[in-house]
Amino acid sequence: MVARQVLGSGSLPQPPLDRTPFRVNLNRTAPCCRPPSALRTPRAGTTRVPERAEIWVTSCIPTTVSGYGAARGRAPASPHSTPALRTAELRGCGAAGLAPTITLVTFTCSDLEALTGLVGDAWLSAADQDWSVRGGVLTWSCAKTADHAIDTLLAPAFFLASRKQDDYPAFEPSTVGPDPSPRTLVEGLFTATRILVAVVLAAKPDTRAVIWRHPQLETRGPEDFVARGALELILHGHDVCAGLEVPFVPPAASCERLRRQTESWPAWRSPGWTPLDMSGDPWTALLRASGRTDTT
Repeated sequence: MVARQVLGSGSLPQPPLDRTPFRVNLNRTAPCCRPPSALRTPRAGTTRVPERAEIWVTSCIPTTVSGYGAARGRAPASPHSTPALRTAELRGCGAAGLAPTITLVTFTCSDLEALTGLVGDAWLSAADQDWSVRGGVLTWSCAKTADHAIDTLLAPAFFLASRKQDDYPAFEPSTVGPDPSPRTLVEGLFTATRILVAVVLAAKPDTRAVIWRHPQLETRGPEDFVARGALELILHGHDVCAGLEVPFVPPAASCERLRRQTESWPAWRSPGWTPLDMSGDPWTALLRASGRTDTT
């Protein structure tokens, strides 16, 4: 199930017999970690949608959602508790008394911070083990895999901070280097996440930067840089835990948001990877599509 949060509520009048569809106006106004604006009355010319529809929107925040002009409300004010809109499931005109419901599925800064805490705790629980063993299905050691995971959080922060749209920046971040202690790796992990979150929060909504170069160069907005770092972290966090035989099961809700946000990404067409299965358990789907299993 996708996490839902009702942004608009109010008393809706009895719909007419023809069940005329309501209007929705969705505007790009903020990156993933900023709260939506208050819901306002739509202007003329807003888009008409079916009575019940799922609208896929590229990482935007709703400024207007209305039923028959009666539903209004203000979203929670916390920038960490309100992810940006990725999809909207619009209800309310097919039955009396239903207010519009917004389905939020963007992977947020708060999700990334929570995931980092989960990975960090799992790694620390095995701090006294041998980190030279292989990291799951990879040929790298657990120590090298963890160092790479830190790099994959710093890299998107550098990409977005550079604002470059024609190539990656001509410099690279430094990670903890060879033979780090597990506790140093965990410290680096938390530091890298804080840097990425800070860069995303500092970016304006219309900021664009190169997010990847293959199969072709592509620019994205701030919200996708969070998901890029998270996808690398969740998979490589698993690799290290698999090598160290430490349990690691991220929350299904955050896995579902990550699955939905990355569904169309070219990474899932990489050699050894397969398109995401959008049904069933989201964590299992992420693992299998990336050539992993629950135990490797």
